[in-house]
Amino acid sequence: MATHGSDHSDRKYDRDFLLSAEKRNQLVELWEIEKYGRDCFNDPDHVHLYGMAPKEWYERGVSILARTCLEAVKDPLGNKIGSDVVEVVARASGNRAIGVVDPFAGSCNGLYAILRHLPGANGIGFEVEPAVFDLTTRNIAHLDAPIELVHGSYEHLVGSKKLPADRLVVVFLAPHGVTHFSRTRVCTSTGLSPQFSKSFETSNRSTVLNPYFMSRRFMR
Repeated sequence: MATHGSDHSDRKYDRDFLLSAEKRNQLVELWEIEKYGRDCFNDPDHVHLYGMAPKEWYERGVSILARTCLEAVKDPLGNKIGSDVVEVVARASGNRAIGVVDPFAGSCNGLYAILRHLPGANGIGFEVEPAVFDLTTRNIAHLDAPIELVHGSYEHLVGSKKLPADRLVVVFLAPHGVTHFSRTRVCTSTGLSPQFSKSFETSNRSTVLNPYFMSRRFMR
């Protein structure tokens, strides 16, 4: 993971720059995060994470890479997903304890947003990239979030994470983890890798509830 590069205050902070080989794995400062939001969305608070505007989460010790400005699920979308999850869980939970799993956790903000809508639930996330894993581990520690982040691929490690047999399990996949979308319905396990659904259900003996919650209003 690279540290801060030279001053780029005179150039536009856009997708191409933040995902460039030069910049993508550099830590970004608060002024850079706000500049990206201002340059691309006319909103310095665009990278709204963990229920906070950039200034607030940055002052609490949260750090992100340049690429995370684009790759992270932002709070407005995370809150919509969380609300959808709550609606489905309310019909199926039967007052059971709930666990949420994110096989591609990244910043964990998608997982964090869902957990904020499910008081008392715990989360497990998997992240393969060392730089992202290290930063996110420190960030969720600063936030005292009920998340266990595991370093490695869910394909190899999901069997080692045991949940109580009576636990209702919500599996959240960001778009890159889904093999197809539907614009007319909420995607269910038919949109998932069969290997994931089978390995998780077999190893945990828990009820896996509609593993993907992405309604058509998010399909843009």
